[in-house]
Amino acid sequence: MNARSFTASLSRFTLAALTCALVPCLTTGPAVAADPPTVPSPTASSPTTSLALPNGAPLKPGDEIIQSWTVVPGGDGQRAFFSYDSDGGVTISDSVSVQNYGNVSLNLRVYATDGINNPDGSFALLSGDTKPTDVGSWIALAQENVTIPAGKQLLIPYTITIPAGADPGDHVGGIVASNELPTKPGKVNTLLVFRRTGVRLYLRVRGQLRSNLSTEAFRVSYDGGLNTANGKVRVRFRIVNLGNVRQAGTYRLTVKGAFGTGKHDLGEEVFPELLPGQSIEVAKDVRGVPALFVAKASVTVTPKAGGDEAASQPTRRSAQTFAPPLLPLLIVAVLLAFLVVWRIVRRYRNLDDSDGNVIDGNPGGDSGSNEQESVLA
Repeated sequence: MNARSFTASLSRFTLAALTCALVPCLTTGPAVAADPPTVPSPTASSPTTSLALPNGAPLKPGDEIIQSWTVVPGGDGQRAFFSYDSDGGVTISDSVSVQNYGNVSLNLRVYATDGINNPDGSFALLSGDTKPTDVGSWIALAQENVTIPAGKQLLIPYTITIPAGADPGDHVGGIVASNELPTKPGKVNTLLVFRRTGVRLYLRVRGQLRSNLSTEAFRVSYDGGLNTANGKVRVRFRIVNLGNVRQAGTYRLTVKGAFGTGKHDLGEEVFPELLPGQSIEVAKDVRGVPALFVAKASVTVTPKAGGDEAASQPTRRSAQTFAPPLLPLLIVAVLLAFLVVWRIVRRYRNLDDSDGNVIDGNPGGDSGSNEQESVLA
């Protein structure tokens, strides 16, 4: 597989049925503005072409079937991804090369879609059954369903028609070639693997650029257990790209107990590049914070300076939570309970003693009554 492409697989067990589950995985690399090569627009007069690859070899009886393909930008092979810088209302022409490195013919679906960020910040593409709404919807390929013989490559022209009112900033997507691979051909219970390979596409629409990172849903909780000196602080937050350009950066998390005890500075950590409107979920657990009724956490998010746009200012969020010293509180609770029980027992004992010494207002119990009975007799 070409190092400049991406490959990912996801499988689902079915009973004699076709399933479709797509998980994208793309090559990394910075996106810089680059002039696309001049290629014909996808019209009837410019059909796709098939070019021989040097490592293509015919399949012989008994050979293992190899299904392997890659997707790269068309042209001289110098581009690892597509990158454009353009005004709105413009149509860009380019081509994509789908290369079959296997030893059998491949039936592939070639399509364009939008880029997203996974919850961990990694780059991904929309699933094949999700309709794109951004740059993926602006791309028209000359062919979508193609058959490529073993050891051949197919050059497919396409156009990007940028709407006149397109929002300024970065629009990210990709061009994907996918197919369905049965692991047990001809069997009733077939495990189907839906594989797709593609190449990233970066388009920047000229206009006012905004860099804006926000920290949201900042939450802090404490789990101390009985060990009051080694409590755990849980910190959860989300970094959101509210600007219109791709944005990477760093965050620095600090956690401490009351009066600054048990302070932990986790240092700067880098988070992946976030696409406009996308976010990353961050979860950190920090041990060694003493339980002194209060635990505090703060985070500072610093955007990485870009090229044409000015980086937004660092943002800081903080929160605190109740950090109860459970063992001391438990000891105090037991002592209080013992004191309450002791007072109740003592009170009842005093009442019993009082009832035994005073009857009908005469001290001494029954002696006064007996004396009165003797006189009457």
